[in-house]
Amino acid sequence: MYIQEDDLKLNSWQFCQRKYLPWETKLKLTRVRIREWYENWDGQVYQSYSGGLDSTVLLHLIRSEIGESVPAVFSNTGLEFPEIVNFARKASGAYEEIEPCDRKGKRITFRQVILLYGYPLISKETAEKIYKLRNYNLSERYRNYLLNGDERGKLGKLPDKWRFLLEAPFQISNRCCDVMKKTPFKRYVKKTGRVPFIATTQDEGFRRERQYAHTGCNVYDGNTVKSQPLGFWTKQDVPRYVIENDLEIC
Repeated sequence: MYIQEDDLKLNSWQFCQRKYLPWETKLKLTRVRIREWYENWDGQVYQSYSGGLDSTVLLHLIRSEIGESVPAVFSNTGLEFPEIVNFARKASGAYEEIEPCDRKGKRITFRQVILLYGYPLISKETAEKIYKLRNYNLSERYRNYLLNGDERGKLGKLPDKWRFLLEAPFQISNRCCDVMKKTPFKRYVKKTGRVPFIATTQDEGFRRERQYAHTGCNVYDGNTVKSQPLGFWTKQDVPRYVIENDLEIC
């Protein structure tokens, strides 16, 4: 087991320092994190692979550092462009494909998810707030927080411009991603015992950045066990790696 102090909560200066490390140092740290994750779990790992830019870069790093044995696992939801599906299926090394299913193991479609749970409008965060306000029996304090913020500020409140959706004549929910993406991967983890590499970068949104600052690259325990070795990469780092390594992208 590796000493994990470096992957505990980072303070603000540590996070900023890591984002702006020299390029060669940043690559070395990413490779170290990949190797640590692989060896800590005795090779029982996989990559959550989408065929996108970040995912393609991470797969190349894993292949160059570990080899061809780590499965690139692609969730074919039925919503991807055909070009993405075809590109994903050409991934080097081990490759597996999964799909969203209901509790009985029968494939579930996007239309069925919409009819069951509602439309994933605006963003996952906004849809979740709307769903809670419309469907949950919330405490008065929490309801007021979602609508107006609290003494700490308005960071977690539903933006005023989307309040009209509380009266929409259809259901709105953030469950689409859970059913179409997260649940198939949870089934895969339960079936295989493997733990994931995930190709998230710090530029993918404020929530992702906060999560990385709280956990670091490798999360060894808790609700979500995962490695995010690109978690401190900026939006300029990914295309730089593509160009320097002449990667084929979709």
